Amino acid sequence: MNRAFYKEKRNQNYASREMPLKNEFLALTPIIILFLITITSVFCLSEENSTDFEFVFNFLANDTLAVYIWPPAESISVNCDTSKANSFRIALFSNETQYNGMFSLIYMMPRYKGKYDLMISFSLSKTWNSTIGVYTNDIEFYQSAGSSTYTPQGYFIKLQTIKVSPKNNATTEYTIRIILLVYERNSSMASLFNFPPPVNLGLFIAVCAGVAYFDSFFFIDLYFKSKRESMSKSRWVLIGLLLLVSFFIIHQSYILLSGD
Repeated sequence: MNRAFYKEKRNQNYASREMPLKNEFLALTPIIILFLITITSVFCLSEENSTDFEFVFNFLANDTLAVYIWPPAESISVNCDTSKANSFRIALFSNETQYNGMFSLIYMMPRYKGKYDLMISFSLSKTWNSTIGVYTNDIEFYQSAGSSTYTPQGYFIKLQTIKVSPKNNATTEYTIRIILLVYERNSSMASLFNFPPPVNLGLFIAVCAGVAYFDSFFFIDLYFKSKRESMSKSRWVLIGLLLLVSFFIIHQSYILLSGD
């Protein structure tokens, strides 16, 4: 009798202890659920509003990487990390108009062998497209990337395309990371002379043509005068000075346009 009484009493004590615990757990349940929903929402929001792209390309020194983004990106910024100082050039055009279209354009030209880590950050709230390509004169190096298109800047080869549609037209932050593994050109007769990049090659040819055009008038006039009279020493000196000045102009133009 006593044992049954004590056992019943003990069960009542356990039950009285469990009731407050159950009540406290039930009271905390809405708070726990709200906390989990908040964490999940923040995580999903951060995932939707932050999108990264990463590409790795083999590249040739002194070729020009081009990244087109349309429509024009907002708050666009570009940064490049490499182990060598003053070893690359970057040009950013945030809002360009061409062929009745508007876009953002980034040019990047590595000058030496090595690894270049290019980061392009921007934001957009609408569907956008991007084309990553290279302007080059050595289409054989990039033959595995696809076909080439001839342009006034040289052969353009498409390396990668991107198309993104943000959810609910929400402004989204994007980062395009491009790692370039840059190699020197092969040693050959064609590469012994380091031509200016395709963007500046036309200007270099125009300078050479202008110098040759001016010199041709002088030499034609000198040729006909030599038929009538003998060449004096002063004229020979003048010819030498003209050749030196012409060579100096062409050489300085090459240095200026090629960056050497």
